Amino acid sequence: MPVIAVQSEPSRAGPTTTDILMPHISLPLVRIAAAAAAIASLAGCVAYPAYPVRPHPAPVAVVEPVAPPPGVVYVEPVGVAPAPGYLWRYHRVYGWGWWHPHYGWRAGWR
Repeated sequence: MPVIAVQSEPSRAGPTTTDILMPHISLPLVRIAAAAAAIASLAGCVAYPAYPVRPHPAPVAVVEPVAPPPGVVYVEPVGVAPAPGYLWRYHRVYGWGWWHPHYGWRAGWR
């Protein structure tokens, strides 16, 4: 009786693309890595701000009188202004002093 050789595995024409490019990585691991990369790339799109965003009210203009009220004696400033932008003004409680439109009153009243 003749002996017939049976192959346990069907023969392939050659290695597949996955075998050539990534012979040591299995296909499920590649799929998991691709899904993780997609999630990580979209994670920044859904982030909330670190602090609550509230609308800021419109700035309120504070009008300081340019001239002192009647009966106030003018006092000359001693020295120069402490920084650029300070003006010699009269304060109704403290008297004469240096005032800045952004920083307000500076200590050192006369």
